[in-house]
Amino acid sequence: MSVNQGAINDMRPTLKLSQKALILVAIPLVFQVVFVAVLLNMLNESEKEVRREAHAHAVVGHLNRLHVALMILAGGLVAYYFSHNDTNVRHTFEAEKSIAPELAALDELAKGNPHEASAIASIKVVAAQTMSISEQIRKLGDAGTMPDVIQIAKLKDLVNDLRLKVSSVIEDEAIIEEQSPRLQSKSREMTQHTIIGFMIFNIVLALVLVVYFNRGTTRRLMVLLDNTMRLASGKELNPPLKGSDEIAHLDRTFQRMAAALSEASQKERAATENLRLILDSMPVGLVVLTTDGVIEFVNPTLEKMFLRTSDELQGKSIDMLFGETEDRMDLARIAQMHAGSIDECDAIRADATLFPIEMSVSKFRTFTGNRLLITMLDVTERKEVEQLKRELVAIVSHELKTPLTSIHGFLALLAENVYGQLSEQGNQRVASAQRSVDHLINLVRDLLTVEKLKSGRSELALTKFNVSLAVERAVEAVDEMARENDISFAITPCDIILEADEDKITQVVINLLSNAVKYSPKGETVRIDAHNSKDWMELRVTDLGCGVPKDAQKRIFQSFEQVDSKSDEKMGGTGLGLSICKAIVEQHSGHIGVDSTGESGSTFWIRIPMLRSRAAGKNSASQRQDKVAAKESQ
Repeated sequence: MSVNQGAINDMRPTLKLSQKALILVAIPLVFQVVFVAVLLNMLNESEKEVRREAHAHAVVGHLNRLHVALMILAGGLVAYYFSHNDTNVRHTFEAEKSIAPELAALDELAKGNPHEASAIASIKVVAAQTMSISEQIRKLGDAGTMPDVIQIAKLKDLVNDLRLKVSSVIEDEAIIEEQSPRLQSKSREMTQHTIIGFMIFNIVLALVLVVYFNRGTTRRLMVLLDNTMRLASGKELNPPLKGSDEIAHLDRTFQRMAAALSEASQKERAATENLRLILDSMPVGLVVLTTDGVIEFVNPTLEKMFLRTSDELQGKSIDMLFGETEDRMDLARIAQMHAGSIDECDAIRADATLFPIEMSVSKFRTFTGNRLLITMLDVTERKEVEQLKRELVAIVSHELKTPLTSIHGFLALLAENVYGQLSEQGNQRVASAQRSVDHLINLVRDLLTVEKLKSGRSELALTKFNVSLAVERAVEAVDEMARENDISFAITPCDIILEADEDKITQVVINLLSNAVKYSPKGETVRIDAHNSKDWMELRVTDLGCGVPKDAQKRIFQSFEQVDSKSDEKMGGTGLGLSICKAIVEQHSGHIGVDSTGESGSTFWIRIPMLRSRAAGKNSASQRQDKVAAKESQ
């Protein structure tokens, strides 16, 4: 991965992520509020037009029925009293009953409309006069008197006047009914255009916000990811990001962490270089002891280490080299050390100052009897480096882990469209940023785990468990990954009861199976075998992947060491999985390794002691480290 340097230097945001998030929320929210307001207004206008049309239709209906009723009333009475036909009377009475309700309905409809109210009022006057003349004609008929011609003529005039007034109102309402569909259609068209316009604006706004976020956040996160890759591969980091937001603060913290790691790495390389000189000039302290603990020989390096001459040491007890500490080294403990094993203890110089050393013991035979050869190494400088690492882990835990978790949560909200619908490109950018943050979180988590194990601050929870159950749990944990890669497992049945930390041993098996699945070709099988002897339980994980080159079979168990860094980056590895396995196995006084031709296939194995005689002293080094750390903290 590479990042354009000019683009990095141009990134000078002054807004914090919280402010950017507020912008991303506020702008779409304001836009949506305006859109809803405009749309509601248009819908309200359209609804008004619909009600106006319905109102006109109702008025026309009531006027027609009123007109018909009055016509029947007037005409029916005249016809009856000229023809004396009862049918005319019955129709007249029925029509008369409907006049009052129709007039009441028209009054109700005309409320709030002065023009309609005035027209309805004039119609009511004509209707009242018509009903009055009709009533007079009816009374004359009941008295057996023929209606007056003048009354008939007046009734006819009133009916004609009523017809004209009703027709006038009906024509006005008809105009409304005719115009309303066209106005409604126009309103719908405007609503559609408005919706389309707002949709286009919404898309443009989303694109603008995505570009803004991409330039201000995603690309800067990519710089952080690139820096992690550069840190892992030992390359120079990108220039510090400009600005005062959380990402810039995170980058500065990462830069400080990288500088501290670089300094620590330089010290470790210096120590390693000194270890190389041991092979040429033996700059480690050497002591030859008799079986009863008497010093027979020391080398110049040991003289300098203890500020004593060989004359002061030869013939004296080995006990004089160790301080009066709670975890004091003595001859009995030295005699119990296995060849090749390394123990740690406090030694004392001639000026009474204590300092930490690492020592190993080997036995050899001389003409005068058996002897013990002790090598001693002053690890004061390494302890200082370990203290620096602990401080760096505290920085990582406080300054890096929490902000990354916050960023991860924010990106998840973006991916779920909480802040508005993103374009396809925007979703891709957010997904890329999520993968980057996930990688950083995994890296921080593994760094913390490795440091906790190596510093001896992770205690073993010893229980007796069946190894087959731990294997089953591990297989279940990587089952989904295996299905995605079309990998199956072949497990050799076993019934081994082991006393160890079940969770930590399970984690080792999970890490080994994960590596096997990642590097195995699709369709292949990963084999898991476990067996025990009197002293050891051995578990082997075999894959048919690309194999581990001979020159890499030891260094791959170190932090950030990868056989194929490009492939491991593609698969999301941090280069710490095997380092964690090694730390856990060694915490159990066990061994870990790999058998491979370097061309095809690998078998990773662990060996854990079956006997618990090591339990009493299994954490002696860790306990001493804890005591030193406690003294330093005080």
